[in-house]
Amino acid sequence: METAETAGAKGLSCEAMDCLSERLSLQEDLYFPRALQSTASNPSQRKAILLDLLSRDVAVFLERYGSQLTSNELHEFDALKDDYEINWHLKHLRSIKNPTSDELHTRSVIVKNRRRAYLNKLIYDGQYFSEDAMREREPFLHHEYVGKFQDPSGRGMARPGERWSETLMRRSEEAMLVAKIRGEQRRLGVAERDLVGNNVNQGEEEEEEEEEEEEEEEEEEEEEEEEEEEEEEEEEEEEEEEEEEEEEEEEEEEEEEEEEEEEEEEEEEEEEEEEEEEEEEEEEEEEEEEEEEEEEEEEEEEEEEEEEEEEEEEEEEEEEEEEEEEEEEEEEEEEEEEEEEEEEEEEEEEEEEEEEEEEEEEEEEEEEEEEEEAEEEKEEVGEDTKGNNKLANGADSMEITRAMDDQHEMPATENSEAAEGGSNHVATLSEADMQDQMDQFTYIMHQKFLLGEDNEHLDYSKIDNDETLDDHWMREANDDAEEKYFDED
Repeated sequence: METAETAGAKGLSCEAMDCLSERLSLQEDLYFPRALQSTASNPSQRKAILLDLLSRDVAVFLERYGSQLTSNELHEFDALKDDYEINWHLKHLRSIKNPTSDELHTRSVIVKNRRRAYLNKLIYDGQYFSEDAMREREPFLHHEYVGKFQDPSGRGMARPGERWSETLMRRSEEAMLVAKIRGEQRRLGVAERDLVGNNVNQGEEEEEEEEEEEEEEEEEEEEEEEEEEEEEEEEEEEEEEEEEEEEEEEEEEEEEEEEEEEEEEEEEEEEEEEEEEEEEEEEEEEEEEEEEEEEEEEEEEEEEEEEEEEEEEEEEEEEEEEEEEEEEEEEEEEEEEEEEEEEEEEEEEEEEEEEEEEEEEEEEEEEEEEEEEAEEEKEEVGEDTKGNNKLANGADSMEITRAMDDQHEMPATENSEAAEGGSNHVATLSEADMQDQMDQFTYIMHQKFLLGEDNEHLDYSKIDNDETLDDHWMREANDDAEEKYFDED
C-alpha cells in the first residue's frame, strides 16, 4: 500500500503545490505547531514549511489546513484518493463545504445530541441553571413564573458573611433587573400601578414628599425673617435722619444767637464810628444772605436725598415684580414642555402598539413554518436506528415556542389576576405550586438553550463541534444496557 509521502510525491504537481503554499502563507493567523512557530514569522518561511509538509505527508496537511482550501483546490488532491487516509479527509472536507440533504439531517441530529449532552452537563454543574443565574438572563420570564409570588424585600437585605460592598453591588444589579422587568411590562401594556417595585418605591416617594414640604416651610420662615430685618433697618435709618435734622436745627439756633450778640456789639461801635458801622452792616447783610443761601442749599440737598431713597425703594419693588413675572413665565414654559412630553409619549405608545402587532404577525408565520419543519423531522426520525431513539425531535421547538407565546399572553390574562388587588399585595402560592412554577420556568430555560437562544452567554459553535460530547450518549447507552441486563437477572 502506498504511503501518504509517496502519494504526495506522485499525485500533486509542483505548480499546484506552489500555488497552495503561496496563498496559505499570506494568512497571518495560520496554525503551526509550537516547535515551528519561531521559524514561521514571515510568508517566505511559512511557504517553505507548507511545501515541506505537502511533499512529506498530504494527510497531515489536509487535517491541518483542509478547512482553508477551496473546492477547486480540493480537486487537485483527487489523484490521491486511492490512499485511504487522504480519501477520508477529502470526503470529510467536502461534506462540510457542500453537504447533501442526508448529511445535513445527520449533522442536525448530531448537533441536537451534543446540545442535550452539554445541557445535562450544565444541569449537573448546578450553576448555569440556578435560579439566580436564570433570573439574571431572563428577568421578566422569571418574574411571570416565580418572582411575583416571592417577597421582593428579601433581595435587598444583607446576607450572612457578605461584605457591605458586595451588598451594594447586589442591590445595584437588582435595581437593573427590576428596571428591565418594568420596561417589558410597559411594552406589554401593564398598568402603571401594577408595575413591579411600585410597593417598594411608594414609601420612598412619601418620605421625599415630606422632606420637600419641610424644606419649603423652612424657606418660607427664612424669607419672613429677612423681611422683618429689612423693615427694622428701614426704621433705624429713618430715626437717624430725624436726629440729624434736629441737630442741624439746634446748630442754626445757636448761630442766630451768636449773630444777635454780634449785632449788639456792632451797634455800640456804630456810635463811635458811623462810617465803619455802615460798612460792617453791609458786610453782615451779605453774610446773612450767604448763610440763607447755604441753608436753602442744605434743605434742597436733604429733599434730594429723600427723593433718591424713595426712587430706590420703587426700583426695588419693580425688580421684585419683574422677578415674580419671570417665575410665572418659567412655570408656564415648564407646563408647556410637560404637555409636549406627554404628547410625545402618546405617539411612542402608538408606535409600540403597531410594532407589537407586526411582531405578533411575524410570530404566527414562524409558528406555521416550525410546525411544517416539525412534521418533516418526525417522519425522518421514525426511520432512524435504535441508537437515535434519544435524539431531540422538532416537538421540543414547538413546545418552547408555544410556552413562550403563552407566557407573553399571561400578563394580559391569568397571570395579571394576581396583581388586581394592587401593587402593594404579593400573591402567595403553596410550596407545591411554587415548585411547579419553578419547574415550568426551568423547562422553558432548558428549551431556550437547546434552540440556540442563549448565544449571548454561550458559544454554540464550540458546543456543536465538540466531538467529546458524543461520548456522553455512549456512556448512557452502556448504562442502559447494564441496567437491563441486571434487571433480567
